[in-house]
Amino acid sequence: MGTMKTFNAKDWTPALLVAPDGRTYTPGDHAEHRELLTRGYVVAPAEPEPVPEPAPTETQSGPTTVGEPEPTPSETAPEPTPSPAGETKPKTNRRNGGAL
Repeated sequence: MGTMKTFNAKDWTPALLVAPDGRTYTPGDHAEHRELLTRGYVVAPAEPEPVPEPAPTETQSGPTTVGEPEPTPSETAPEPTPSPAGETKPKTNRRNGGAL
């Protein structure tokens, strides 16, 4: 049967803890750290490295001039062609697994 490793207080490093209500706290020693963990505190996740924003690229139409508003997708989309009078779309039966 194995033996438990002896704790070395000199090797302990403080870690940021998060309280159940969301506050953060850094304990001063190992005993306080263990006590806070038993009271519901959790070790804070490591902060992810910030992702750099990609550089803006010019559109195919070229750069716009100052003061000229960007066209919205509804302004650039082609308008639908109206259907001739009297022509209707065929009706489809909707089936979703139940009896009609």
